Amino acid sequence: MDIGKILKEKGYRFTLQREKVFSALSRTHTPLSAEAIYKKAEKDIDLASVYRTLHLFIKIGAILHERKGDRSFFYIAKDHHHHITCEKCGSSRCIPCKEIFKKVSGFSHVKHELVLSGICRKCAHI
Repeated sequence: MDIGKILKEKGYRFTLQREKVFSALSRTHTPLSAEAIYKKAEKDIDLASVYRTLHLFIKIGAILHERKGDRSFFYIAKDHHHHITCEKCGSSRCIPCKEIFKKVSGFSHVKHELVLSGICRKCAHI
């Protein structure tokens, strides 16, 4: 995904800070908190800028967002999906989403959040 091109097409500048946030997200295959992204962004950006950038990326459709309890996590993905997280070791796995909630009779622009957790096979054998 070319984040610079997407930003320019949507009328936004491609700044060094935005590049650092996107780079931090693109180096992992698991959802990251804003604080984790801040730590990976090489300290040339403040936490408030990380949050502003993440919300812009969500707005333009460049990243996805999910909540686990009161915490937010962000990730790059082509398709909307969810994650199941092991309650013991914290490992996670992608779960496809058929987005059946978007076809609720009598409603439009339906959004949903789904939190999945459990014990992975590895931890269940300990």
